[in-house]
Amino acid sequence: MERAKYWYSIISYWPDKLKNESLNVGVIVHNPDSRYVKWFLIDEKNKKLKSILTNHVLVEEYKVRKALFDYKLEKSVDNKSLLDYPLDHPELLRIIDSEVPTYFKMTKHQLIKSSNIDMTFHRLLEIYIDRLFINNGIVTKSVKQEVRDVFESRNLLGVKVKHDVSITPVKELENLQYKIDFVYKNSNLHLVQTLPTNLSHLNEWFSKLKLLQSEYKDSYEIEIIYNEEVNSHPRDVKNILTYLNRSDNTEIIKLNTKEFNNFCVHISNDSLPIQEFEADLLAM
Repeated sequence: MERAKYWYSIISYWPDKLKNESLNVGVIVHNPDSRYVKWFLIDEKNKKLKSILTNHVLVEEYKVRKALFDYKLEKSVDNKSLLDYPLDHPELLRIIDSEVPTYFKMTKHQLIKSSNIDMTFHRLLEIYIDRLFINNGIVTKSVKQEVRDVFESRNLLGVKVKHDVSITPVKELENLQYKIDFVYKNSNLHLVQTLPTNLSHLNEWFSKLKLLQSEYKDSYEIEIIYNEEVNSHPRDVKNILTYLNRSDNTEIIKLNTKEFNNFCVHISNDSLPIQEFEADLLAM
């Protein structure tokens, strides 16, 4: 598998420059070609910070500065940039370092090659933050939310992509309604479903996809998007995705890959505005 080039920096926190004490508190990764940016900062409750945040005031200061750091990056990824530089800028990490809140500092960015950036990112956290602390305070976004965020950042959601569309796949069963995560149309309607983050819902989700494949095999295309990073049983997931991928009208796409980026570009370039296929949705 082809390895893509990424740049990463380690984020440290220096609450007292006189004592010259700092801790590694996060990692940020960037790929200019795919406009990919991912970062993680431990939160103020993380046990690792106890050695430098020795009182309530210091804890609150870190909490506020971390929130500001996250806010700036989130707005930039959403194309509502507070940094005034595009995500494909080759020196984006250096620019972010110049804009981060007081007491945060980023190392000079370094090159890393990866064919699985999720695993690589997790490995960087283990190396520079310590595996004892990286699960302390991490909040994982659902795959659906991550895809929604990407669609919003590319101005696709509500423009060429409709979200949370209710359909009745079996017309004789009017009370059997499913909600489709995302729908778009080019020559055909495409139903986009994301893998559930909570794998206790996996069996129900699988049954739903099998029915969609059966009822729409000659009319609609189905795309399934997943993210290995949020799955606690990747082998089970892999087996289910392999099975679903046997259908001619189904494509499996892994989040945060070149394939996923091409998928988004395809929607942007080749798909119809929502108002041109809303009548089709009403008939579903």
